[in-house]
Amino acid sequence: MKTSYIVFFFVCIQLALSFNNAALTDKSECTNGFLVQMADTFECRCNENFIPISEDKCEVKVECSDKDVKDGDYCGPYAKCVKKDTNGQLKLIRTVRKGKDIKKANVDVVDVVDVVNVEYECKCIDKYEKKDDVCILSACKDKNCEKGKCITNDENQSVPICACNANHILKDDKCEKDNVDTVCTLPCKDKSKCKLNDTEEYLFCECNDPSCTVSAASKNIISILGVLSLIVLSMTI
Repeated sequence: MKTSYIVFFFVCIQLALSFNNAALTDKSECTNGFLVQMADTFECRCNENFIPISEDKCEVKVECSDKDVKDGDYCGPYAKCVKKDTNGQLKLIRTVRKGKDIKKANVDVVDVVDVVNVEYECKCIDKYEKKDDVCILSACKDKNCEKGKCITNDENQSVPICACNANHILKDDKCEKDNVDTVCTLPCKDKSKCKLNDTEEYLFCECNDPSCTVSAASKNIISILGVLSLIVLSMTI
């Protein structure tokens, strides 16, 4: 019986992950960022000092040369710090400690330690590759959308498509200016309003009141509690 509960638990987790990895909608939440609307799609834009690492998450950027850097730290949009191949090179670290000889006289003892020289470099994550010093989807390396952004088809990740900027339409596989404005469907709060950003790329909710900000973590907590509630309920039936 316990096995069935475990199977049910993992099924719920997989369903939750599948839902979270689906294309963004006007109800999606962005971790360390905010939701914006383009012509026919939604995407997450990062808060200041954060970089995108996935469709709906942003993280703080690190430098791979930092002494405290770890393997897997994010060093740029869709890029991680990975260990550089040093071909087994070693570096000598000399440390000096105080010691005493047989005659009780203070002397310096030099310890020589061989340490593997670990270095990190910034590389694009899986399914991304560098173009013009920026990590882009591998499927989009030969795609130019002009006034839009190249994304992949949800059903076929190898098929590149154009997501046009707000107030633009797709024509002859390029994004062009449209005479009809994009209708904003973003769930802007009472004290915020939908507006076009300065570069006319997307619509966003402008709010200068702290009460408009909703923590993205709250949605994750609610999702986890919902899954746990289903498990507890199934065990009581």
